[in-house]
Amino acid sequence: MMSADAAPPADHRFPRSRRVLASAGFDQAFQKGRKSVRPFFVVYVFEREGDAKAPSRLGCVVSRKVGGAVVRNRMKRLLRETFRTTTTPPGIDIVVLVRPNAASKENKEFVAQFAGFLRSLGE
Repeated sequence: MMSADAAPPADHRFPRSRRVLASAGFDQAFQKGRKSVRPFFVVYVFEREGDAKAPSRLGCVVSRKVGGAVVRNRMKRLLRETFRTTTTPPGIDIVVLVRPNAASKENKEFVAQFAGFLRSLGE
């Protein structure tokens, strides 16, 4: 039970407005987006026209080649949390295709590489 003077917990959710959900969004990123290949993942960045002020969105693609359900979900959680806590330019879709060798690395290596990529977008 929470005491009366305790602050409510911070909202750490990843809202639907920050996700690429429809297959059309993924297709646009794959076909028209800029591709960047990294050791642990491939990233497609697509600038949405007319949505310059809308928040950036993230899409995650983690195949079964990466590992079982637990491993795949861990990769997606790491991507979402890193995206949520890193400032990105508005109006873009970022689709990340995780490579199979990412599962064998430490979480901090994977996160550091993705955070570095996101920071480079802001420059």
